[in-house]
Amino acid sequence: MLQCWDRHLESTQEPVPTSRACPPWLCLLKSPAVSQDLILLPLPRKFKKSGAGFRLPPKGEIYLQGGAPKGLFSAGRIQEALRHLHCDWTLSAADPEGRPGIFLVLGSLKIKNEEGYELEISRQGVKIEAKARRGLLHGVSTF
Repeated sequence: MLQCWDRHLESTQEPVPTSRACPPWLCLLKSPAVSQDLILLPLPRKFKKSGAGFRLPPKGEIYLQGGAPKGLFSAGRIQEALRHLHCDWTLSAADPEGRPGIFLVLGSLKIKNEEGYELEISRQGVKIEAKARRGLLHGVSTF
């Protein structure tokens, strides 16, 4: 069974083995070396490994920024995926005020293509930025 990284550490005090319990995106967060075997769908045009990571806690917030009602479906997809990992993440349209989390930004001016997105993982969390709903959904699918 897949579990949130922190919850696994609390119960076993050892890292999640990458070969059995770790989904590819979670492995990337804990070990930059794993990214060589990373499978991303849809395949991004550009991939840049920064070495930064975000530990996925058992509880957190998914922040909808920009077109909040239009991003609700994509936010729900992430929330449901996290539930399968036994994580309890809530949706929020509030200002994160510097708190870590997952940030869904709709209406980005720097993304030109309607289906394009930018996914960034940092110590502050995960940020998926898109111009339109289709791009946001593609970014969520990649995550």
